[in-house]
Amino acid sequence: MNVIFCIPYAGGAASAYGELKTIAEKRNLRLVPLELAGHSSRLAEAPYRDFSEAVEDCYRMIADYLPRNYVENYAVFGHSMGSWIAYELVEKLKKDPTVDAPERLFLSANTIPQTEVDRKTEQYTDDEFWNWIYELGGMEKELYEIAEFKDYILPIIRNDYRILENYAGEKVPVRDLAADIYMMGGRQDHISQEEFMKWSQFTSQKFEFEWFDGNHFYFRKEPNRVVDYFCQKMQTES
Repeated sequence: MNVIFCIPYAGGAASAYGELKTIAEKRNLRLVPLELAGHSSRLAEAPYRDFSEAVEDCYRMIADYLPRNYVENYAVFGHSMGSWIAYELVEKLKKDPTVDAPERLFLSANTIPQTEVDRKTEQYTDDEFWNWIYELGGMEKELYEIAEFKDYILPIIRNDYRILENYAGEKVPVRDLAADIYMMGGRQDHISQEEFMKWSQFTSQKFEFEWFDGNHFYFRKEPNRVVDYFCQKMQTES
């Protein structure tokens, strides 16, 4: 069985990939969404203190999964924040002699991690931050207007952005991930193709870029096409 481990975006839960997972199962492809500590089903656990804790946690989940399950080939899909976690995660997997490193990475909807953060979101008030998140397109208006939901999710998202922004910048080393990189983006997102193409510097292997219709959360608008893309790259290309 071919497997893709899916790392969520800031504030995101493993369940965000539920529709993709269901579609993929019909195509003989298994998606394994990773639940981050302090999120959704792991809400009772302490949130990450820094970015390295998030990377270590995802590494542990994958390293535990692989020996216990039949996996022919596996890849990692990291959306938004998840793409930066994937960038660091590959280094840990490459250094682990008990598992094979992924040969394919699907990286999505983010600039390279060496991007300097001009204005950190910690400078936003809660209302400013909440409005900004809504404008990214990841939330239905009905949820945006529910005060209880805001009280629940806002601290989670704010912590994710805090660790992201403290990690990013020129101090992040440039590495050869030694894997095929398939970069994915939404046409209506705020990230340009030029910014996406900068990811090509991180591999000596194949690099491709693919547009999808939609905003930052394009996979909700085109789930079937996203799964088609996964299947094509996992099953027909070596």
